[in-house]
Amino acid sequence: MTKDALGNDIILGNWYGFARNQNGRVVIKIGTAKKVTPTYMVTINVFNSLNQNGWIESHISTVKSIMLFPVNPNVINIYEVRKEEECNVN
Repeated sequence: MTKDALGNDIILGNWYGFARNQNGRVVIKIGTAKKVTPTYMVTINVFNSLNQNGWIESHISTVKSIMLFPVNPNVINIYEVRKEEECNVN
């Protein structure tokens, strides 16, 4: 079985995060595991943002399994809602 950065088995459909370097800045991406290859690469459906209907799928990315860490999208949802509410305060 393919393992994530914490040594847990990758479970298809579960949420994972990974970091990428973009122009010298570290960017965290999150998404769901879609497929695992024999070379321990995991295809991830990456989600870009959140609206009232849920997460908006952005693109598909392939990442080494050891770069993935489990995330809880419900915690992220709460954070995004609070962040949006703070921005709307007059």
